[in-house]
Amino acid sequence: MTSRGRKLSLTLTILALVFLLALVMLPYGIKWVLQDQLRERGAAAATISDVNFNPFKGTLVIRDLDVRAPDGGRLRAQYAFVDIDWLDLFERHVNIRKLQLNSADVTLRLEEDGKWYLAGLSEPVVDPDRPAEPEPDAEAPTWTVQLQSLSLQSTRLGYAMPRWEAGLDIEALEILELNTRNVDQPAHIDFSGELNDAPVNITAELSPFAATPEYRLNTRVQALGLSQFQAFLPEGWRLAAGQFMVDGDWRIRQPEAAAWAIDYSGRLALAEADLAHPEMKLSSQALEWDGSLGLSLPAGEAAPSLTLEGELSNTGLDLQASAPGLSVQREQMSFTGTVGIADLSDPTGLTLAGSIDNRGLQVRQREPARGLLEADRLQVQDLAIAGLDDIRVVKVAADGLRMLAPLEAAEAGEAVFASPGVAIRDIRFEARQRLKVNEVALGKAQIQLVREADGGWRGLSVPAGTEATQGSPAAPAGAEGEAAEASEPVRVSIGTVTLAGGSTFTFTDRSVEPAYVNEVNLERFRLEQIDTGAPETPLQLALEAKSEKYSGLTANGWIKPFGEQLSSAIELGIEHLSLPPLSPYMAMTTGYSIRSGSVSVDSRIDIDAGQMNITNDLRLDQFHVQPVSEEQRQRIDQKLSMPLGTALSTLRDDNDNIALSLPVTGSVEDPSFGISDAINQALAKALKTAAVSYIKFALQPYGSLIAVGQFVGEKMSHIRLEPVAFANGSAALDQDAGQYLQKIGELLQKRPELQLRVCGYAVPADRAALHEQRQAEAGKAEAAPGGDGRDAAPAEPGAEIEPIADQTLLDLAGQRARAVQDSLVQTHEVDPGRLFVCQPELESDPDAEAGVALNL
Repeated sequence: MTSRGRKLSLTLTILALVFLLALVMLPYGIKWVLQDQLRERGAAAATISDVNFNPFKGTLVIRDLDVRAPDGGRLRAQYAFVDIDWLDLFERHVNIRKLQLNSADVTLRLEEDGKWYLAGLSEPVVDPDRPAEPEPDAEAPTWTVQLQSLSLQSTRLGYAMPRWEAGLDIEALEILELNTRNVDQPAHIDFSGELNDAPVNITAELSPFAATPEYRLNTRVQALGLSQFQAFLPEGWRLAAGQFMVDGDWRIRQPEAAAWAIDYSGRLALAEADLAHPEMKLSSQALEWDGSLGLSLPAGEAAPSLTLEGELSNTGLDLQASAPGLSVQREQMSFTGTVGIADLSDPTGLTLAGSIDNRGLQVRQREPARGLLEADRLQVQDLAIAGLDDIRVVKVAADGLRMLAPLEAAEAGEAVFASPGVAIRDIRFEARQRLKVNEVALGKAQIQLVREADGGWRGLSVPAGTEATQGSPAAPAGAEGEAAEASEPVRVSIGTVTLAGGSTFTFTDRSVEPAYVNEVNLERFRLEQIDTGAPETPLQLALEAKSEKYSGLTANGWIKPFGEQLSSAIELGIEHLSLPPLSPYMAMTTGYSIRSGSVSVDSRIDIDAGQMNITNDLRLDQFHVQPVSEEQRQRIDQKLSMPLGTALSTLRDDNDNIALSLPVTGSVEDPSFGISDAINQALAKALKTAAVSYIKFALQPYGSLIAVGQFVGEKMSHIRLEPVAFANGSAALDQDAGQYLQKIGELLQKRPELQLRVCGYAVPADRAALHEQRQAEAGKAEAAPGGDGRDAAPAEPGAEIEPIADQTLLDLAGQRARAVQDSLVQTHEVDPGRLFVCQPELESDPDAEAGVALNL
């Protein structure tokens, strides 16, 4: 071998040895560089047990990497493997055939400034403040990257954020064929693991580098605890419990830069959720959406939109609201249909089509404790919303409906309104100003209205402090128009309201003693043409009912309740209503209680622009009363101008019944008008008129001078009949007086409840007549036969007759009263116990005529 050959051989040997040394030392160099770089970036300690690098195969193995940060964070990996194809680098293509990481523990931390740190290192791996890389030259060749296989096993990835910490335990993660060269080839991902102890499985196909990036994922998340998201809630809110679940398919597209289209199909669920606030508490056993979701997030200023289609179900809802003092419980709810919001920033553009089914619904109020609404089932069928200006419902149906039910144990279940079925059909809410309902059909209902002893209405009382306040501050200047517009009432129109036959209305009044209870069985009830915005359109009314089984009640006609002044034309009929149960009300208003009787009424209620003209034809059968309150009795007697018993007695027919016309007039707008006072006045007038008319008829032709009232010096009101006339100075009954007393006797025989006061009186003409009688008697004595006047003492010239004393006149008045009494008792067989003779009196009126006053 020549010297040149030996030199070349030595050179090659040395190069080979150097190359072999470099190959041997390269893993150590890599190990040293990695450890040094980790320390420079803030690691307190960084160790690697082994590095194995094969440049011929392009493989790198790192074993037992352990990085400890000063804050306690750690980066550990038991096994890391990288396989790179070196030849593709010459074509500016990074081809990672395999990347594998086993038994690793990695922590990422996000700071408030938006920087991400790995395992507590001091230098961020993501820095938003880092200057942007210069834009690459468009003409320069570009590098492409291909990741054929990424595999992670038994790896934990920890996230630490300012308000949330999470741990992702990766049981197995495999990513296949992620390629920037073949952009249309989708990458495949399979993942199984746990997120904060919640099982997670994901299968995905990704095309992130395509002209239209697209991501398809099948995700399944089970029992993800909600309490860990407490930090993301607004202040005051508390998320105490609950679990979140996902099981469905996602399709996420990016049709243009900064624009996203997200579609989801599957199941989203919340279980045992518990959300609390100082003013509210909400809990739900289960809330689930099963269907599809579409979310559009366009670029620029275009509005995001949302569409939903499927079924929303809820079980075990419990809502407690402190401010209004309300609670809502619901056993089950389901909504099936579609929801769309064209602009998420403007919810008024909401569109919805579907049906809602609620079961076991309860809405309650704490003070006073009552159930506002309870329903075994409440359905909203074919609900359609096209913005808040157009809402339509084909039908609302309620089964087992109860409204306004007190919750006290003693009164539980006594709802103001209860019905086994209620249906409301064809509902429309237009322009937020008009509510139209075609039909309200109430099933066989039970309506209970109870007035308590204190005058309040059970189930209807308004809680203290909720009444409209008086004297509220005036609106600021210039706000009148806005206030008027805001207070514009919603116009409500209802085609028909019907109540099924067999319904009952029970009225209980505990404010009177004894308590009044009346049950009305409704056979037919119908209202038509209800329209608050058409005051001239009459509301039609038809009613047929039975009260206390045997009393009939009918009402037919129309009413205009929504005009400025009330108008109506209603015919009302009542048949044989038993009156003794109403005795407490009569006792309060008249001072008389009802012993027996029933009433039948035919009424015509005509009201024209607030002016009442009501006619009532009453028939009182076997109606008898007795006084219970002296003060009230005197008041009604004064209105009648006679005792009520007297008035009623004069009106009875041979069958002990009374027919009476009772008109009621007045203005409903008059602040001093009261319907009870108007009825009392009308009743008093009708009774007085009817009683006087009857007595005049019974005493014909002697009833022309009948007077009614309370006379001077008298405490009692009564009927003053035409007096019995006597000749001046006489106490003898003439033929005409006898015939008049015969009429009086017949009246008293027919009306055994009537009593008669007999009051004799003398008049100035009686004094003159008695004086003339004495003069005549004196003249007769002087001219008596057989007397020559020789034995008598001679009369003095000019001697006068002794004046008539007042006592003589009082004696004459008393004789007249007794003559009338004797005639009624002896001739006409009137019970003397019904006749009361007064103290005789003297009349001072010179024109008064002698007689006996008769007062019923």
